[in-house]
Amino acid sequence: MIRLPLLTVALAWSFLAGACIPEDLRTLTFQIEESVTVPGKNPLAATGLVIDDVIPADLAGTLSEGVQQELNTEDVPTDALERLFFSEITLTVLNPEENGNQVRDLSFLDSLQFSIGEGDDKTPVATSEEDAFAAGTVSYTFPNDQVELLPFFAANDTLELSADAELGDRPNFETTIKFFFEVKATVKGF
Repeated sequence: MIRLPLLTVALAWSFLAGACIPEDLRTLTFQIEESVTVPGKNPLAATGLVIDDVIPADLAGTLSEGVQQELNTEDVPTDALERLFFSEITLTVLNPEENGNQVRDLSFLDSLQFSIGEGDDKTPVATSEEDAFAAGTVSYTFPNDQVELLPFFAANDTLELSADAELGDRPNFETTIKFFFEVKATVKGF
């Protein structure tokens, strides 16, 4: 029988336990939702849609606060993170029907892209596919590229998320859209 000093056994176990924690056990998942109401057509004012009509005000601030709040709740400092990314981004029309007929959809959008970063240094995070917002579409989940957000977030604890859209005509009826962001944060294995 071989006897090892207790400290050696404890250090070996500590090393193995930290190095062998599977990533899924070190990953936090949290969700952030925000809604916006897109104005419908008005026969008295023939104005087109602008990006501020379609994207929630201060989306970047809402996401940054949501991520920071979740990390604070879990008592995880930013420097303890290994990864941070969106695992899902979905737009959904709330109450698309009236009197049993679908009257609201996402067809006032031609395309939509979310990017992270500032100025000319922006990285696309999610880009809609062609015909993603065809007539009748009431929910759309963006293809998931799992772009790493940690370098952007670690720089100043904010997610400078911006949106660029090609917009069509105003919808026939006022349309409320829920923006759903699922974020995954993986803590280092130490």
